[in-house]
Amino acid sequence: MVGIKTYDPLTLAAVVVLLAVVGLAACYVPSIRATRVDPLVSLRYERWKKVPQKKQMRPTTPQRCGRTNFEL
Repeated sequence: MVGIKTYDPLTLAAVVVLLAVVGLAACYVPSIRATRVDPLVSLRYERWKKVPQKKQMRPTTPQRCGRTNFEL
């Protein structure tokens, strides 16, 4: 930016305040939403929610790519 020094105290303070406001808003908004939810309703939902089962992974064998010295 033109005309701003490396250590301009006004710009530095403005950036610090802006980041603090954004950080507080990022914490405040979800916390307000969380306080409006009834804990029993959310626990019942978590209990009966169907969670997909993880598939069992089979051990894989290393794949050979290209020709090796043994194929010559």
